[in-house]
Amino acid sequence: MPTVTAPHEFRFPGEEVCAEANSAAVFHAQAGPDDEGLPCIEIAGVLVFAYLDADMQAVRVSVHLDTTDPLLVQPGQSVPLHMEVEDSTVFSGGAAPARAAGGVWRRWLRRLDRWMQWQRGA
Repeated sequence: MPTVTAPHEFRFPGEEVCAEANSAAVFHAQAGPDDEGLPCIEIAGVLVFAYLDADMQAVRVSVHLDTTDPLLVQPGQSVPLHMEVEDSTVFSGGAAPARAAGGVWRRWLRRLDRWMQWQRGA
């Protein structure tokens, strides 16, 4: 199980642990138009809100880390975070690509598969 070593001997979870966490992700929908909550996906305690913001007149994405699983928290209380829009990295902090064989290609193929499924459903 490949892991990434970060400063202070922090080890990001390996492929199996990540796959388990990813498969346990939960989507929390907004209950209705009058609900003040916002839609979000929860994975390993990380909350990612994605919604249409009428005040900002934009699609808004917000990441909340205060309930993150301790397994992901580095010394100094930071969480490695890498954010992309389409194929462009817009933020990367504490992230270090694993040197696992085929990791980049596997990720690219998963994205391509999801995109193709989305295209068929559109």
